[in-house]
Amino acid sequence: MEKIDVKVVSEGVAIGKIRYYNDVKLNINRFEIEDVSTEIARFNNARIRAKEELKEIYKEAVNSVGKEMAEIFEVCQLILLDEEYVNKIKDKITTENVNSEYAIYLVSKEVSERLKNSDDIYLSDRATDINDVSNRMIRILNERENYVDDHRGEIVIFDEVTPSEILRVSKSEGIITKVSSGMSHASIMSRNMGLVHVSGISSLEKFAGKTAIVDAYKGVLYIEPDEAILKYYSELGESEQEMIKDILSTSSGKTIKVMANVNSYEEAKIAKENYSDGIGLFRTEFIYMNSDKLPTEDEQYNIYRDVLELFDGKPVIIRTLDTGADKRINYLDYSGENNPALGLRGIRYSMNNKDILLTQIKAVYRASLYGDVRLMFPMITSVEEIGFIKNIISEVKKELDSENIEYNAVKLGIMIETPAAAMLSDVLAKEVDFFSIGTNDLTQYSLAVDRDNALVAEFYNPYHEGILRLIKLTIKNAHNENCEVSICGELAADINMTERLCEMGMDSLSVAPVMVQKIKKNIRKNE
Repeated sequence: MEKIDVKVVSEGVAIGKIRYYNDVKLNINRFEIEDVSTEIARFNNARIRAKEELKEIYKEAVNSVGKEMAEIFEVCQLILLDEEYVNKIKDKITTENVNSEYAIYLVSKEVSERLKNSDDIYLSDRATDINDVSNRMIRILNERENYVDDHRGEIVIFDEVTPSEILRVSKSEGIITKVSSGMSHASIMSRNMGLVHVSGISSLEKFAGKTAIVDAYKGVLYIEPDEAILKYYSELGESEQEMIKDILSTSSGKTIKVMANVNSYEEAKIAKENYSDGIGLFRTEFIYMNSDKLPTEDEQYNIYRDVLELFDGKPVIIRTLDTGADKRINYLDYSGENNPALGLRGIRYSMNNKDILLTQIKAVYRASLYGDVRLMFPMITSVEEIGFIKNIISEVKKELDSENIEYNAVKLGIMIETPAAAMLSDVLAKEVDFFSIGTNDLTQYSLAVDRDNALVAEFYNPYHEGILRLIKLTIKNAHNENCEVSICGELAADINMTERLCEMGMDSLSVAPVMVQKIKKNIRKNE
């Protein structure tokens, strides 16, 4: 038996046969081309096909890990449209008279090495996305079929893993990589999918075919484990499951809730199976996206009621329609905007479409008889917007009273997604019962970085000290007014940030359903 120390990327225990993944070892031989224009056309065709593949992978990822994580593959599509990246490849083909595969390889190597050598850890991890896109085009040019194999019962080893490869091996027992970091897209995806992942081992090929155990709690890899070790880890699963059912508390005695972000009743069922303490964010825009017309009051009421009954008294936070910018619904009217990220989105869209908001709030109040439902409003930046919301709620209550429909009190909350909301959090906290800090948009707006723009992806850093200070300020101001605070978005699911977020005093974290158990274990570990 060989015991090796490893770096933990995503926690858990995996047992299986090791399989070395070498699909990316593609034909990158250099040869001179006969006609530049024909080769440029060949490259463009591969680029178009790669974009189509990434669109399909995006759809698959939405179902597997949710829309927020699936956005990784939208970023990869944008790389294929990046003029600097594309023109560099075309220049290599033209000036050096070389084949597309080799030109892509050279440019990918040049760009990824520059990113990896950056002092900015977040920036260096974007190199994997460049390699993912480049390898995809090379495979297409080599007329290789898209790799399909779920690796059930295997632990898969990579030199370096890409986000699309994470999806391909999502049903494996776990993965091992030579290099990785907690900030790479592949690492974040591993955690969101509950996939055991460790790194930091060289000469991985020599372990292919051997039985292994990955302990991604202690950071240990066992090669050809003896019977005693194998028995211990085989029996560990049941006791681990029992442990995470317990209520978690910090060392100070403060209870930390771990809740789930969901898009549907089906995802809510997964959240319950993972012992979620409730629904921290129900993204209702997906109800609208999955319909060819505006969902009726009754249709929404039935969905909200079913989720509330499923969670049997645990809080269910329903965010009202959050549309606009990148979240567009094909049958709704959006005026042309030069910068939709700063345009009519979130609560602003609802204020301009009052009837849609009124219908949704009425459905929520009707469902309030079936559990602890709470209403949350996106993209709030002022007290006046909260005043508008409260007036709508008054209208809803009058309608329900006139129709003799009973309802319970509903707690009100808002998303803190802009620097303005964070700086006004002391004032806003007097108006509502709870905050949910949306770290993805807060990062985008604070750093002036469009998170859907590949040209500035290197500057999108949710770990920026300025972002962390805004979070800390918001929590402090909220607690001064007895206002609860949850954190959702990518940062909430980062196990490397759990301890710091707990120290800041947040009341709950809201993460992807499959991440609930991992975050609970991580809170326990940091008690």
